[in-house]
Amino acid sequence: MNTSIREKQFESAIRQLTEKYVTMWNGFPDVEPELLRRFSQRQQRENERRLETQLKLYSFHEAEQDALSPERSHFSFEVIKAIVGSSFVSGDIINDNFFTDSERITKRFFKDARELDSSLSHDDIHQALRNLWVFNSLQQIRGTDVVLTPSSFAYSLLYPITDNGLDSTERTPPEKEAYIHWLSQWFLGNKCAAADGWTERTAALLRMIENEYPPSEFLDVYLSLRAIHHAQAKSLFLHNVRSGSNETSLTKITIEKGGTSVLADGFLTSGMLNDAEIDSFFEYGVLLQFVDDIRDIHEDRINGHSSPFSRIADSSDLDSAARRLLFFVKHCGEKLSSLNHSHARQIKQMVEQSCTFLILESAAHHREYYSSKFIQNVERSLPMSPAFLDELRHEVEYRQMKNSGRFAFSNVCAGAPFTE
Repeated sequence: MNTSIREKQFESAIRQLTEKYVTMWNGFPDVEPELLRRFSQRQQRENERRLETQLKLYSFHEAEQDALSPERSHFSFEVIKAIVGSSFVSGDIINDNFFTDSERITKRFFKDARELDSSLSHDDIHQALRNLWVFNSLQQIRGTDVVLTPSSFAYSLLYPITDNGLDSTERTPPEKEAYIHWLSQWFLGNKCAAADGWTERTAALLRMIENEYPPSEFLDVYLSLRAIHHAQAKSLFLHNVRSGSNETSLTKITIEKGGTSVLADGFLTSGMLNDAEIDSFFEYGVLLQFVDDIRDIHEDRINGHSSPFSRIADSSDLDSAARRLLFFVKHCGEKLSSLNHSHARQIKQMVEQSCTFLILESAAHHREYYSSKFIQNVERSLPMSPAFLDELRHEVEYRQMKNSGRFAFSNVCAGAPFTE
């Protein structure tokens, strides 16, 4: 197929998907979904005791590690494993294997990232890990081996390098515009020399992807990377949004950025996707973007970053938006599970219960943005008490700061299912 024709088709598909999920998001009902469970205080206390026991065992082994070893920076991952462990889950072998593989990959990623660029902060690496775990979940959904690949390593590091640079208040608008132009030219095949450290680091990671997926053979891989780049550039309009701005246009930017981010992950799992996978992975990306946004509500409002939830919070509580997002979780879990019939139940559980937990835990932590009635329902739907989860949040952040980096609790518990 002619390259220019394929490019136009791909761009048209992204526009159609964006419009589809804007309409879908606006159409979700404002009622409590059936997927919410209820935990008694006794069940919450039992879950807390089990988690504390597992973390004490980890802390004992952690003390034996060298202070600078990768293992010492993995308390957050141990929290994930402890929450998702056998004390909460029974019979889901896929989850056990998934987290065993993910832990191994996490340690290798941390080591390789440090060797590639010793200037990377813990914050950068852990942000990259969030994408890597999404990539691993797509491998699981597609039924392939959960492994670290050159392109998953490179793309995961690209995300903090590009996104954080464009979000940074330390970089001037001309610097950001020059970077966007340089990267746009790269994706068009015009590989200009790196002008500074920012572009040099980006070019090195792009070459890693090209070595695994030669552009001449895997056009869709690069069209997906170009799509997330364009979406990131558009997202600059979400900084310091003025009141009265067109809400639909702003939501489109958020949806396009989230959808194209995970769509690129999907193409990097194998180099090609079918139509059902393209649609499902785009939706997964939109969902994860919204989950991140509702969890980052407080920081975004302080920093002047606009999201659908920060804009709602300017005039009302987030009850309705959170309920619609919980419906989105259910819809996305069902669609992703249809891609892999042999593990449909486990995939549905992983997506629904992990995202639901992240939304509910965030609401309990940022309760000032919700009504008291909504928070009462949230507290009964969490597997542990909000007070315990706040203590756990402080412990995670303290340990990360002690290891020369900050790691927000929002990175913890991705993929964590719970049982009653």
